[in-house]
Amino acid sequence: MGKLLLLNYSPALLEQSHMKVCYGAQPRLLGPKLNPNAIDEEERKKAEATLIDAIDEAEYLGARGIAFLAGKWEETTKEDAYAQLLKTTRALCDYAAGKGMAVELEVFDYDMDKAALIGPAPYVLSMEVTPRPGEDEDAIVANTKRVIRRAWALLED
Repeated sequence: MGKLLLLNYSPALLEQSHMKVCYGAQPRLLGPKLNPNAIDEEERKKAEATLIDAIDEAEYLGARGIAFLAGKWEETTKEDAYAQLLKTTRALCDYAAGKGMAVELEVFDYDMDKAALIGPAPYVLSMEVTPRPGEDEDAIVANTKRVIRRAWALLED
């Protein structure tokens, strides 16, 4: 059974199974070492194009959005990398919004294995959290508080 056959049946199979589909685009970035906050514009665009494809694939599979992670960074170019990540994220959000889909930037480690630009750092703690229509506001607030407490704990260590 090849990938093509699996893709032809996946949406129907998932729908019949009453499964919620979530799409993590991290492998699409990590495998080929793509970086959505690359300082080099051509490298950043490669990551963006891959993530746009991920949105299309996620839509096909019935997911309501994608999750991805920021790329590696260096202290000397941190602000430039952050600007590049914003450029990529805005493009993804604009594209996904046209499909009624969401884009989530996941928090990873910023100083260890993945060394992602967005990790338990001040950038994360300054982001606004707004519940989407239909989401339980109390659950969102509770989860947000949990994440912030964890991030502060990591910063204090």
